[in-house]
Amino acid sequence: MSSLPTLHLATGNSPHSTGIVHLKDFEGKRLDTKGFTVLLVTSGYASISVNCKLHPLRPGYCAMLFYDDRVSFSAVSPDFEIRFSSVGYEIIDEILYKMASSILWEGLFAQPVFRLSRQQIVLLNGWFNQMDWIVGRQDDRYGREMLTNNLHTLLMAVDNQMSHTEQKPREHGRNRGWKIITQFLKLVAHHCNDNRDVQFYADQLCITTTYLYKLCQKHIGHSPKEFIDNHTIAEIKTYLTDTDLSVRNIADRLHFESDTYLARYFKKRTGLSPISYRNRNKR
Repeated sequence: MSSLPTLHLATGNSPHSTGIVHLKDFEGKRLDTKGFTVLLVTSGYASISVNCKLHPLRPGYCAMLFYDDRVSFSAVSPDFEIRFSSVGYEIIDEILYKMASSILWEGLFAQPVFRLSRQQIVLLNGWFNQMDWIVGRQDDRYGREMLTNNLHTLLMAVDNQMSHTEQKPREHGRNRGWKIITQFLKLVAHHCNDNRDVQFYADQLCITTTYLYKLCQKHIGHSPKEFIDNHTIAEIKTYLTDTDLSVRNIADRLHFESDTYLARYFKKRTGLSPISYRNRNKR
């Protein structure tokens, strides 16, 4: 079977984009979500298939879609219009490693499309306005940082809303494997600064490292070591850009053997030395 044609919300080479688009030609096309896409229906109606599950789209409905979601549209009305914001993989990837809330990820997996209240629509439109302004200044000194922070704020707000709602995310077929993965994400968030040994996490979960590897590859697309390393790199980047701590002090805080070892670790995974990264990205 031939694959569906791909629909791109915006043209150009930038991985980040925002806008309002009429989508009467959406039907039968697969959406390119880039790294992460937020969309709000402003008029008309349609149906959206996310990972083979069909959801209605009406004015006031919001969808949050990740790079590995399979998204297509059907039953699109002639006046169907959305407001959207998309960011590239490297931005959402950095945020994913900072947020380990199982409530957020289980909630968005189970319900990527949801109806907003009037107040939530006002707040989301305010967030879109900020994204419009930030994306238009991507080349500014703090453009990338503002983009990351604004998206991080949105996801924290969604997580906070989910954690306070009376209807917690339902399992929707989540098996024991996914529960283990969410526990793994929490453990990494709490212990990564002290322990980066895969065996440690497998022991905490009472499973073998081989089983943990298989679960991670299936559910998050990375090996346990890759996930731990990416989380650690995100921590190092934060210290480099948000503090004046020396590389030696950062190494001490993150329990590296030495600043030299941290520097080799960082350069191997980013292509830059810690000092070079700081000079490029320092506030």
